[in-house]
Amino acid sequence: MGIFVPFRGQKIPLLAVNSEHQTRNSEPETGAKLTMTVQDESKPYDDINITPMLDLAYVLLVIFILMCTASVAGTKVNLPKSSNTPASLAKPKTKAITVNNEGRVFLDTVPVTLTELEQRLNSQKSLTPDFPVVVRGDSLTHYQGVMDVLDVLGRVGISQVGLATKAGK
Repeated sequence: MGIFVPFRGQKIPLLAVNSEHQTRNSEPETGAKLTMTVQDESKPYDDINITPMLDLAYVLLVIFILMCTASVAGTKVNLPKSSNTPASLAKPKTKAITVNNEGRVFLDTVPVTLTELEQRLNSQKSLTPDFPVVVRGDSLTHYQGVMDVLDVLGRVGISQVGLATKAGK
C-alpha cells in the first residue's frame, strides 16, 4: 500500500504507509528523500487557525474607532459663558436671499425691499465681516431681480456669494 508517481516511464514510490498509519520515508531512484506525514485520527487537532480571529479583531477595531469618534462629536455639554469672547470664533451663519417669481426679495424668510436688504447686510457685515450669502432665484423670475440683488451684494462688499440651483434631468 502506498502512493506512486509516474516519472520518466517508471513508477516512483512517494509514500508507503503501514497498517498503524505512521509515515515511512522512501527514497526514489533519483536519490531525493521524500517525506509525508499522515495525521493519526485518534489524536486531537492541535493547530489553531488564527486568520478568522484576526479578521474579527480588525472588524471590532474599526467599529470601536468609528463609535468613539461619533460619541465624542455627539457629546453635549453646557459651556460656560464669557463676556470677552470674540464673535469671529463662531462660524458665520449663511444668509439666504430669495427672489420669487413675482420679483419680491426675502432675506432668510423675511420679505425686504432692496434698501432694507442693503441696510441689514451692512449691519450683519459689521458683526461678521466675511459671511457667506446664497442667492436663490425662482426659475420663472426675471433676470433683473437677481441682478439687483447681486448689485446690492457688490455695494455692501460681500465676496462669498453662491447661486442656488436644483439638479437637472
